[in-house]
Amino acid sequence: MVDKYEREARKYWDIFYRRHENR
Repeated sequence: MVDKYEREARKYWDIFYRRHENR
């Protein structure tokens, strides 16, 4: 239940984090 959510969240975080890092 958490593994599926954590895996998808990590992929989304990666994109969100990269966008924020590109100030």
